[in-house]
Amino acid sequence: MAAGIIPAAGHLPEAGGYGDQAAIMLDAFEIMSAAEAELLQQER
Repeated sequence: MAAGIIPAAGHLPEAGGYGDQAAIMLDAFEIMSAAEAELLQQER
């Protein structure tokens, strides 16, 4: 797992396992999508 990243919840398998990097990207995408939705809601 990337240094300093402590997942709270999400798609992550055991650290260093198969698909770990892809799972981190899915969690990052989820965070960015939530932030975008919040910004769009504020614009209305």
